[in-house]
Amino acid sequence: MKVEYKIFIKSFLLSSLVYTTLMAGFDYYDEQNFSVLKFIFHFLFFGLFMG
Repeated sequence: MKVEYKIFIKSFLLSSLVYTTLMAGFDYYDEQNFSVLKFIFHFLFFGLFMG
């Protein structure tokens, strides 16, 4: 596997995990229910755009 692909995958996972954790934390702080679909949506799309 090329080095560029490894960097893309690592940045995808790291950036999307940090973003979704922060979003889930804000929802928890606002006393909203945790939505798995919203979590997955944020994880995939933010990761793709930032990866």
